[in-house]
Amino acid sequence: MGRKIFQWNDYNISYYDEGSGDAVILIHAFPLNARMWEPQIKELRDQFRIITVDLPGFGDSRPTPDLLTMELGADLINALLEHLNMEVATIGGLSMGGYVTMAFARKYPRKLGKMILADTRASADTDEARVKREEVAQQVLQEGTIPFVENMLNVILGATTLKKKPEVVNLVKEIMLEANPKAIAAAQRGMALRSDSFDVLEELRIPTLIIVGEEDTVTPKSDAESMQNALKNAALFTIGKAGHLSNLEAPSQFNLALESFLTSDKK
Repeated sequence: MGRKIFQWNDYNISYYDEGSGDAVILIHAFPLNARMWEPQIKELRDQFRIITVDLPGFGDSRPTPDLLTMELGADLINALLEHLNMEVATIGGLSMGGYVTMAFARKYPRKLGKMILADTRASADTDEARVKREEVAQQVLQEGTIPFVENMLNVILGATTLKKKPEVVNLVKEIMLEANPKAIAAAQRGMALRSDSFDVLEELRIPTLIIVGEEDTVTPKSDAESMQNALKNAALFTIGKAGHLSNLEAPSQFNLALESFLTSDKK
């Protein structure tokens, strides 16, 4: 894939722009980067313009902010739209990328054509979860990335992937190890501050695709169903034998859901 850079405020933002057709911007999960979307780019770029971006501090986007809020991510996506001279696009993300997408929907609703929310939730963190995020942030800053990544693999990947797909496990580990401790801490603290987004979803009328892995224990199907119930125009697609990173664990199913959703108004 061909990496591109644009300057936004004090950041050099890395992104990928592949294919042609209707534009789809995909935002990566924590603590990965735009590389996680390679299976979607390879499969869908013949039909769509797939744009993926590294959030500040991840991948090749520099420098690392002290605090990566979901609003900062939303402002970045808006800046990317302006950089690409695009007024409206389909925007979506997985996990943290979903949080950024919902923050974008709050701040820039008129620029959202369709929305994709994969393995994510609309509710804010509980007090207990915020405390845990701060503990993790401090631990990573003190101990480095490796112990954190080893623990995360067993959390974000589904049981089937952990047991039967070593190549996926190794790829996810490789991508996560690219994240520096400061970026991990900045994102943990930013996610802890995010708002509940159900009020945003209840106001939206745009077509929305919700995807969840059936083995996702981080944001399980109950979270997906809550978002579907809040939205006026949402379809829910469950991916079998996949955990929290359903796009990497079962890319064929994930891509089929995306393709069907993105072409549904053209059939």
